[in-house]
Amino acid sequence: MKLLVSNVGSTSLKFKLFEMPEEHVYCEAKVERVGSTDSAIFSYKNLETGYKESADGLCIPSYTEGIQLFLSKMTDSKIGVIPSVDEIKAVGFKTVLSKGYYGVHELTDEVMAGMQECLFVAPVHNAAYIEAIGQFKKILPDTRMVGVFETAFHTTVPQERRIY
Repeated sequence: MKLLVSNVGSTSLKFKLFEMPEEHVYCEAKVERVGSTDSAIFSYKNLETGYKESADGLCIPSYTEGIQLFLSKMTDSKIGVIPSVDEIKAVGFKTVLSKGYYGVHELTDEVMAGMQECLFVAPVHNAAYIEAIGQFKKILPDTRMVGVFETAFHTTVPQERRIY
């Protein structure tokens, strides 16, 4: 099963395409300076063939363009690793915060509404994730989207470290 993992930062995007359960990585990519009209940086690596590509000075005004750029490279007949995005069976995200949700959750309308409600707590990161997840849902409407919320990590921190 092909699983795409996406990490959305305040001005960056990172991607890796895995074959699971083997944990084989097909490709990875990174977009830096999302929001820029003339200085974004993009890199793509096909780990199957060793092909590498990078470019700077790009116009990537939003996460939507960054996602589209990556998906076009990943499915390119010469440098890509899959013929169609339809091969992706799930997309996982390292999400930040959603009201009432901790741990791992499918990104349903209710979970997304909880993320929207928490914009005041994590305005930069939640807004970026909401945009990116929305774009993936448009491109891959029948693909499962899953969020791994950072709040679950913080519940495992020992009390003495939290106090410190």
